[in-house]
Parts: sequence; C-alpha cells; structure tokens
Amino acid sequence: MTDTSTWAAAVAAYGLGPPKDVLTDSPVDDQTWPRLLELARAQRLVGLLSAAATDGALALQGGQWAHLESASREVMDETARAELATADIAITLQLAGIDSRVLKGPALAHLDYPSSGMRPYVHVNLLVRAEQFVDAIKLLQTAGYRRAHAEPAAGFDARFRKGTDLLSSSGIRVEVHRTIADGSYALMVEHSELFRASTPVSVAGHELSALGPEERLLHACFEARVGDTKPLLVRLRDIVQLVLTHDLDIGRIEQLSGAWGAQSLVAEAVRRAWTLLGVKDMVQLSAWAAAHPTSRKERRRLLAYHTARSRTLISAQTLGAIRPRRAVPGYLRAVALPDRAYLEGHYRGHLNRWWRVARSLGPVSSTAPLARAKLAGGTADDELIELSWARTAPSPA
Repeated sequence: MTDTSTWAAAVAAYGLGPPKDVLTDSPVDDQTWPRLLELARAQRLVGLLSAAATDGALALQGGQWAHLESASREVMDETARAELATADIAITLQLAGIDSRVLKGPALAHLDYPSSGMRPYVHVNLLVRAEQFVDAIKLLQTAGYRRAHAEPAAGFDARFRKGTDLLSSSGIRVEVHRTIADGSYALMVEHSELFRASTPVSVAGHELSALGPEERLLHACFEARVGDTKPLLVRLRDIVQLVLTHDLDIGRIEQLSGAWGAQSLVAEAVRRAWTLLGVKDMVQLSAWAAAHPTSRKERRRLLAYHTARSRTLISAQTLGAIRPRRAVPGYLRAVALPDRAYLEGHYRGHLNRWWRVARSLGPVSSTAPLARAKLAGGTADDELIELSWARTAPSPA
C-alpha cells in the first residue's frame, strides 16, 4: 500500500504535468482514503484533490465522493468568507488613505492558478507600507478587530516583526503584514521594494492590488522555507505554479534576494519544490537554483528555523540585524521581560518563561526525531515529516 504522504505529494503536483502513477494506477483504498482526505485538509490541498478526482485522474469509489464533496463545500465556504473579508478590509484601508497589497491565498488563487478553486485559503493577508502599519492596526481595531496575541511591548510588532494577527468577531484571522518574513528577515527585507511593482487582482468583485510576480515568488519562497512550523505542500506548489506560469525576471529575483540575504533561501525553496513534487520541467530559475550553493552564513541563519530551539536562535539573529543599534536595548527588554499581557495564557510568569527557554538550550537538533515518534502514532499530518525542512535540502546539481 502506498503511504499517504506519497499520495499527498502526487495531489500537490496535479496539473503540473502528466498525473503521477500513484494517482492513476488504482483507486484509493478505503484504508488510505480517510488519511488522505485529512492530510489534504491540513495541507490545503482539497482544491487540487477535487480537481484530480473530477478530471478522472484520481479514481474514487463508493462513499469517497460524498466525503470529498463535503470537504470541498466546507473549504469553499471558508474561502468565500476570507475573500469577502479581504476585499472589505482592503477597501476600508484604501478609504483611509492606507495603501495595501493582497498576499498569499487570494492573490495566488486568482493570478497564478488555472482555476481559483484549486488554491483555497482561510485567512486574510494584506501588506501595508511600513510607515502606515500602526495606523492600519489602529483603524482595524476601531472597526472591531482585536489582536490575536499581545505584543511583548508596545510597538514591538511595528519595529521587529513581519506583522500582527487580528481576529474578527466571527473568528476570521486577519494577518496585517509590514513585510514578508519574520526573524532577522523582517529587518533585512526592504519594504519599499515590495511596493515598487503591483498586479491588479479581482477579489470578491473588487479591483485590488497584489505584489508583482517576482515579489510573489520571493514571498512564496519565504513562506515555504521559514514561514511554517510544519511543512505545507501547498507552499511548494505555489512556488512551482509561479515559476511555470510567468516569464519571471531572474535578474530582479537575484538582485532582491541578494540584497535581503536570501539567495540561498530562495534556491533551497525552489530545489525542494522541484524535488518533492517531482517536477520534470527545467526552466531558467530552477536551473539557477540547482546550481546555487547554500552559503555558510545563510546556512547558519536558516538553521534557526524548524529546530528544537528556533525561538531562541531567531531572537539572537534578529538582535544582530537590528539597525540602528540604539534600538537594541528596547528589543532586549521586550524579549527578556515582556509585558504581562504577553505572558497571559502561555506562561505563569517571567520565571516560568525563562525556565522553558533554558530547557530549549540544549544542542541544536532538528524536530525530526520527535515528529517521527508522532508518526508512529499514525496521525496524518505528521506523515509529512519526510518533507520537513529539518532534513538536508537537495544539494546543487
């Protein structure tokens, strides 16, 4: 029996070329199907799973069709709510004179996939100019949105993080970004470059703006490589979809990723997408990625993500990237002694938090052993440990 993660990777690659053999060799057996559907939900692949089944590439049988239709309706409803909220918030910001760019799901679904239904999404993601970030948060709070998490200190998100998560009264998560990555990258990515180009995108019947295709590709690489604590196959599909759909300006991608200390990150993300999805097409960007080595400096930076002590390492790297240096004491104070509101619900106090930090300061190791142990328990989401960034990325060809 084919393992579920192989099925999921084949679903994630559907439409990029001839269907993978695992999809067409035989119908999905009743033992595999529940785990595949669960994994498709967790990995945001229900749209691609539905497309593969509807096109006849994936043979379903009996009650499997009803299960898929139910999952598809649920995902479509979630996407419709997120789409309406995206348009509503973007227009609210626009009326207040705050420029924004639609990020991630809505932009990718409408601009980069053959059918928007292939790329469902559940959250609102909007980028605003760094100098308008605080005003945007205040405006949305006035409109009834609340912070999902408290800041370590007032102004911390606006200075040191990629953004702030808000929640609507109905529970929709709104991610307001001032940049496209967290950690030291939040201080290294030049915000103004993200607004230099734009692409019109229709969201819920409203004409909004998304990033340019090169910037969307870079954002997709950041999301795939350092954006998730667990790997999401849909992130890798986003990368391949962008690369194969657009005539990208490789020079601009190299220039921006180089300026942001992220060329190795981009190369690793593209290589991993090509490898895990089994993409055969070798285009200019994938050839560049295959030949690009991971520098020692970037390897150390990337090591901070998806390890047992990620938060501590990322904080240390962020500290080194802070400019001007006079902002360092404020950062250290917020990290060492965050406000009480930040601790509530997570820690019993400062000492409890520091005790947990101290426990994490063992030898640097990946989370793979823990996840493999979970895999033995049979949870579908953990089957993708074999796709984890904790493993060594494919080496340049």
